[in-house]
Amino acid sequence: MTFTLIANIVTILLCGAVTVQSVRMIRSLNAVKRGDLSQVVSALDQATMQARIVMSELKGTLKRCSDSSDALMRAEAIAEELRMMTELADASAERLARSREETPPQASAKNARGARGAKAQRQSKTPAEKAAEKEAA
Repeated sequence: MTFTLIANIVTILLCGAVTVQSVRMIRSLNAVKRGDLSQVVSALDQATMQARIVMSELKGTLKRCSDSSDALMRAEAIAEELRMMTELADASAERLARSREETPPQASAKNARGARGAKAQRQSKTPAEKAAEKEAA
């Protein structure tokens, strides 16, 4: 195939497309000439109504998206606060673990037993015994 043949085929196709569009335009112009302007106006009115419906739907979608973006921003702020709280809790837990490792095991066991014993003694006294202790003091 030579360049001339390809150019002629493309020209034929373009001429065919122009012919089809010309026929469509002639029909539209004949409709306007005959006074079928009311059909053109009604078609334009229908297109306008459809555009209004689409615009209202787009406004609703935009509002929902803006509400979602507000909620997302609030969620991100809460997530940041929770992340900070978690970091603080982790740091506290690490300090407690370090202090537990540094404390000798005997001293902590002795303190725990002494605290439990004193608490048990405080709970087992009757009101009369408590009153006697107050008078003695």
